[in-house]
Amino acid sequence: MPGRTSVFGAPGGGERVTWLGLAVNVVLFAVKTTAGLVGRSQVLLADGIHSLSDLATDIFTLVAYAQARKPRDREHPYGHGKIEDLGALAVGAVLVLVAAGMAWAAVATFRRGELPERSPWLAVAAAVSIVAKELLFRVTRRRARALDSPVLLANAWHHRSDALSSVAALAGIGLYLLLPAWDWADTAGAVLVAVFIVKAGVDIARRAARDLVDTAPPRDWSQRILEFVLADASVAGIRNLRGRYYAQRVALDMDIQVDPEISVRMGHDVARRLERQILARFREVNSVMIHIEPDLPDPDDVAGGGRSGDRSPP
Repeated sequence: MPGRTSVFGAPGGGERVTWLGLAVNVVLFAVKTTAGLVGRSQVLLADGIHSLSDLATDIFTLVAYAQARKPRDREHPYGHGKIEDLGALAVGAVLVLVAAGMAWAAVATFRRGELPERSPWLAVAAAVSIVAKELLFRVTRRRARALDSPVLLANAWHHRSDALSSVAALAGIGLYLLLPAWDWADTAGAVLVAVFIVKAGVDIARRAARDLVDTAPPRDWSQRILEFVLADASVAGIRNLRGRYYAQRVALDMDIQVDPEISVRMGHDVARRLERQILARFREVNSVMIHIEPDLPDPDDVAGGGRSGDRSPP
């Protein structure tokens, strides 16, 4: 995989954009929490705490991104790619926990009768956050897609959730500025921010969990692989075809049947050719394991009423 193996060395594409996000989050955290405390705005304070959670996830991202790109070793013969999924899972968990705490604090403050000041500077702070975080989301997402990095993509959507939470903050502040009788708008905005954050956290965690439990790709995608392999004149059939998600990519293994009279070398050449073709044709595939079998009836299949050369995906 591309990228660097050291977090604190010369930054590669993934580290550079994450360091940028970390710097922006430091500034936004200071601006929003200061404005929220001074102006007694629960929604802006909640938005500032969201930026603080961004700092934690930026650190998760830096560590996970670097560790996942270490070369294979004896203890990790399949590489370190799932470290990215663990990092993404941690990002999702942090988001959900932070959101729950924010919503509880906002409601408790409203019940105590503590109202925010009616200051336009609160709206300015929220608007600055919207612009900064949306730009950061777009830059990080573009880099994540270029590097096929799930933890970078998770962090990008965390930036987007922060931008959306700032939209909710701006709406709550704006309503209270325009309609003083709507003293509940600030609290409602804070709760809405929490809902945005929970959704982002759950989506991120679900995608990470899919990879960690070796979920198979969709059946129609497997069918495309099946048809591609069977289009090769050297392949008489496919007995098994399996795939699983691994760090947002797919690892494949299959048993293909070939003419039983060809040499071992020729069978090996067929497998190597198919491997190269699959990796070139299907960008989402990151590894292919092909086992060669002779195109002969399997006694177990015959006894069970099956047939040689199964052409259906699992």
